[in-house]
Amino acid sequence: MTAIQNEMKTIAGLDTHYRTAGSKSNPTLIFLNGWATKLDGPKGSDRVICELAKHFYVICPEAPGLMRSQPPPEVWGFPQYAEHLHAFLQSLEIEKPIMMGHSFGGGAMLMYAYLYPGNVSQLVLVNAAIKGKRIQFFYKTASVLQFVSKRILFPFASLSIARRVLYRVNGVPTEIVTRENLGSYAVMPSVPPAYIASVESVKYPKVTTPTLLVWGTEDSVTPLHWAERALGELPNAKLVTLPGVHGVLYEDPAKVVDIFIEHLNKAN
Repeated sequence: MTAIQNEMKTIAGLDTHYRTAGSKSNPTLIFLNGWATKLDGPKGSDRVICELAKHFYVICPEAPGLMRSQPPPEVWGFPQYAEHLHAFLQSLEIEKPIMMGHSFGGGAMLMYAYLYPGNVSQLVLVNAAIKGKRIQFFYKTASVLQFVSKRILFPFASLSIARRVLYRVNGVPTEIVTRENLGSYAVMPSVPPAYIASVESVKYPKVTTPTLLVWGTEDSVTPLHWAERALGELPNAKLVTLPGVHGVLYEDPAKVVDIFIEHLNKAN
């Protein structure tokens, strides 16, 4: 397996972890994973990073509040995550990388391309959290779980239970969470409703970055018709589908990356 380097920077006061892999002589690609993705394991983000590293120099920041990065000080939506990502890229002196995101990460990348159109060379959105009807059962369920977590879990639950929930929902390794820093995660249950609402502010016709939409056709979380709607509004987009559910990127990273590489070769 490709060697992955673990690094950390303090960005706007937040300890932000990130991983790198691949040769620096290759094009730079920023990958932002989905909300509940884990560092490793059968469906971990490390498998995606290793697959991408065959073709790119990969930088995978761990968004504030996810995995090992420090939670934000208040509820953030996609604009705040995009601003933090921009500050992160500036700290590394990276300009116009390829940007790829899955689910939450895709929504944040789309917001980034909207706010900073001159700093993205290519946008890849995989089963991304973009505009769509907000009556999906998943989001209704998520809102209830967020309420329960905020009002019951953090104030009253044992540390061991809180650790298990944060690992499952936010991908936070259990050893990261202590009794001293547990309270800082109390903001996280309110973040998904905030980022879901904030994506509506993106004006699709103004996102002129070349965009590839890659979608699993059986996705019930961010359904295919969301991508089809985006395809009709984004001025420079292409949609490619493949059999699979919301997590198809982690189940078969090689297939998704091959689709992306094929698209890049045709574009060039």
